[in-house]
Amino acid sequence: MWRRTDVMNDTDEGSVLAAQWGKVTEEIERMLAFRSDQFRQVVMLPQGQFRQLLLASSQERQQIFEALFQTELYRRVEEALKDAAREIAAEMEDRQRRRHLILEQGTVGSEDEILGRQQGMELRLSGMHTQVEAKRGRHWRRLSSRRNGTSQPLSNSIGQLESSAR
Repeated sequence: MWRRTDVMNDTDEGSVLAAQWGKVTEEIERMLAFRSDQFRQVVMLPQGQFRQLLLASSQERQQIFEALFQTELYRRVEEALKDAAREIAAEMEDRQRRRHLILEQGTVGSEDEILGRQQGMELRLSGMHTQVEAKRGRHWRRLSSRRNGTSQPLSNSIGQLESSAR
């Protein structure tokens, strides 16, 4: 098999691309992007032998169409997307396992139970905050009345404050 591209006259032979039967076949397949059996199937398509393509295995058809329509890039993208989907699914399963473990360690059965406990704690915290504010108000009123000369002795105020905090 010879390359005669850029040969200006008929006496120049060009350069040898392949010299043995197997190497010539390989070079032709490389240039056409088809194996010889695939090439025959593709050549037969326009000649009304579409049936042979239909009878080919799905792997053979995939290879033929990949070569015909140059879909190699799309196949690689498809594989990359499948790999990414598998990774996402594995990560999701891992997160679900960790969530389940956390729920078990927290002695709760569900997220709803956690939310219920959280709301209960928030109510308790709100009640405590209200109590602290009420005690703070009483304390400031006592201090203010003491400044006005109507206060109890300071030791009584501190004692009452300490007992009400209990």
